[in-house]
Amino acid sequence: MSAWLSPEVRELCDCGSRESEYWTHVSSQDELPIAAGASATPLLAKVDAILEATPLDSGADRLAEVVEGCLLSEPGLIHQLRLLIGLSDKRMYLDLSYAFSRTAGVGTAPTLCGCKPHELTRHSLSFFEQMLSGGSARGQKAAKLIARYLVEKGIGDILGVYKKLTAGQRATVIARLVLPKEAQQNEAKRRGHGAEVEFARAVQMLGCGFLPKDKITNPMGSGDPNVDPDTFTLAKREPGRTYSFDVLVADGKGNIAVCVQGLVQSSDPGQFGVDKSNQTVEIRKLIDRFNARSSGRSVQLWGVVDGVGYSENKEGTINKMLSAFHVFVQMRSLYKVGLALHELGLCSVKAILFDRTFYSESALQQMCRYVPEDVEVLAVGALPNAAFQRVTLGCATLFV
Repeated sequence: MSAWLSPEVRELCDCGSRESEYWTHVSSQDELPIAAGASATPLLAKVDAILEATPLDSGADRLAEVVEGCLLSEPGLIHQLRLLIGLSDKRMYLDLSYAFSRTAGVGTAPTLCGCKPHELTRHSLSFFEQMLSGGSARGQKAAKLIARYLVEKGIGDILGVYKKLTAGQRATVIARLVLPKEAQQNEAKRRGHGAEVEFARAVQMLGCGFLPKDKITNPMGSGDPNVDPDTFTLAKREPGRTYSFDVLVADGKGNIAVCVQGLVQSSDPGQFGVDKSNQTVEIRKLIDRFNARSSGRSVQLWGVVDGVGYSENKEGTINKMLSAFHVFVQMRSLYKVGLALHELGLCSVKAILFDRTFYSESALQQMCRYVPEDVEVLAVGALPNAAFQRVTLGCATLFV
């Protein structure tokens, strides 16, 4: 769904405050860039093998035996069966972590997952999938427990309905009913990473370096760099002490100049959004403290923020963060990256041409507060120096 402003509505928009600027530039979910990555996993044909292997009226014990055998021969089936019965990834791995920590282990392991009951360590579904691989005694016991869990969660009932459908009907049910929720959750994460990629690409186009170096090529797998809040230098992750950022931008000497948080929310941010906004305020205080005592070096906190999800709780999330950032950018205002880097002396912007199909004259003038005095604001039809490189970022083109 496009949310480009009609001429009549464009005149209503205001960018005078940070909050009004955010909502003027906000993108709908479909307009947010999406990082490359695996989408929701399709159901394996192995599901059909379960149907063929046993009559569904043969009882829970026989069905559990068949599911157990299928899990051992195809450990990845654990993900597909979860989808089929409508279990979230988190619900299943929490249930299994609990059950495994209360089931006797194999060999010298105290429990099946190796954790004592009073420790209750959370394990991902990939952990259980790995345990099923290899045909070990531990894997066989794990398969038996997981199969019984799936039967108790109603896999038999779902398979009974599924078996009555034609191949075409099965495909429709999976595409329209089974996968959408999983796909939406997966897509929301990828859109957040997609916005970070576009930010990193803008920094790269403007000739500056950033970390992690593979942010553009491997957005879903690149690890977030951690920073020591006392020195604002790279550090090993230390829970409760270091802070991780989605992108770091260095100055000409290789020092951290900009710490970037990627906080795109295309749906309700919930408590996570509240916690992240509180952490953002805390980080800004730490940066201000560092800058006050540091000589000849300063650090800024930037935010890559966007998405309509913040409308669920403006005061508790986005409004607090906007006031904490030195600079915030959205996909439509990505040109602010170049203007802010110019002010830091990290790149040279000669001129800017705003997209007047998006901005009203009043909103454009308000956004000019971000334009440094030595950067020319071009009028419609103006011809910049042909030697300048054009960099289009959001609703403006920079000439560098």
